[in-house]
Amino acid sequence: MSTSRRVLTSALAVVLCAGFAAAAQANPSTNTGRAHRATSSVPPPTPETTTLGDLAALAVVSSDDIWSIGSKQQAGSYVPFAEHWDGAAWQAATLPVPPNTSRSYLLSGAAVSADDVWAVGGSLDPTGTVQSTLVEHWDGTDWSVVSSPNIGGPIDVLNGVSVVSANDVWAVGAGGSGSLIKSLVEHWNGHSWKIVSSPNVQGRNANQLNHLA
Repeated sequence: MSTSRRVLTSALAVVLCAGFAAAAQANPSTNTGRAHRATSSVPPPTPETTTLGDLAALAVVSSDDIWSIGSKQQAGSYVPFAEHWDGAAWQAATLPVPPNTSRSYLLSGAAVSADDVWAVGGSLDPTGTVQSTLVEHWDGTDWSVVSSPNIGGPIDVLNGVSVVSANDVWAVGAGGSGSLIKSLVEHWNGHSWKIVSSPNVQGRNANQLNHLA
């Protein structure tokens, strides 16, 4: 398994473990607009796939407006996937696949409002050796890929996202090369995503941020 895939797989495992641990505590009626991992008041969604699917996180607007975000296996690869809860049932949504990629994953989601939802993760190039950040956005009608910067090197991924307002959204992850992986923090100012300088632990060649409060 390549280094980039190990980083992305590890990040997904962390998010999923956090989701199961928080399942008994999440309450969409009191935690509106933040990134959540599970809810006990809604039946769990199931990816519409006959093979493998991973739902990594929830983005909660209200008790009848919830997005479950992750990835599913399709045609021998992985593509972004989401389901939406409307208060009565889960419905699969169509998410765009980034161009010139071999695999794509969504690892975290957060909602500002019903027409302003963010999801972040990573994608691999056609060779499967270079990983880039992936950001997708729901505008109330469609999901779209939003350009996001990378540190540079074969490993860049966003593991977590959190919202303050429509013009103040934060995402965290990691980026760099296999020999030196740095923490990655990005900020949405209402117009574009920008990298924000973040500290790293001295003496460690692998630094990674997984979650945001």
